[in-house]
Amino acid sequence: MSIPADFLIEHADLIATCAGPAPRRGLAQREISPLRDGVVAAFEGRIAYVGPSGGLGSEVDVQKGATRIDARGCTVVPGFVDAHTHVVYAGDRRSELQRRLAGESYASIAADGGGILQTVAATRAASQEHLVATARGRLDEMLACGTTTCEAKSGYGLDVESELRQLHAIRALDEEHAIDIVPTFMGAHEIPVEYRTRRSEYIEMVIDEMLPRVAVDELAEYYDVFC
Repeated sequence: MSIPADFLIEHADLIATCAGPAPRRGLAQREISPLRDGVVAAFEGRIAYVGPSGGLGSEVDVQKGATRIDARGCTVVPGFVDAHTHVVYAGDRRSELQRRLAGESYASIAADGGGILQTVAATRAASQEHLVATARGRLDEMLACGTTTCEAKSGYGLDVESELRQLHAIRALDEEHAIDIVPTFMGAHEIPVEYRTRRSEYIEMVIDEMLPRVAVDELAEYYDVFC
């Protein structure tokens, strides 16, 4: 019985299937299990067939009106997975990059009011709608560069409501955007200014207040701590 398909990428010079045991380490990461003159067929948004172009006639039933992309001269690779992002935040710290490139240390910039805490102030002041809107553009750019799954951390609120607002924004983006987003709670990203002289109290708030709220609302799959 042939597989229905309404979308095809065909005649690719090379498809990097990455078939075989995983994860790979060291030089084994070069083994991409290449398929030449291959085709990727999908049906209703799900990949149904990856194989030689010659298998189309016998194994794949191409539906009338199917989208067909001629990939001659191209290499097809799986979507990239970005395992560490801070894609949801407010504010702009591009000026700090110039200072870092000029040789200034991160510690010096942070002591001058920059670094994480500058983004914290902007993120606390931002609405969920603003966080979603600005992150959407970043996700669009990531998708255009080949990322199809990413992890997204909170950690720029550093108080209960702001951390929850970031995580709700991440959930909203995951529901609407083509990229699959894996949420991570990172309340222990930094000690906020108002707790600098009572660090243990902040850690207690993360454990006793933030974590239970995140867990009850099922807002994160992982919990990250910046040491």
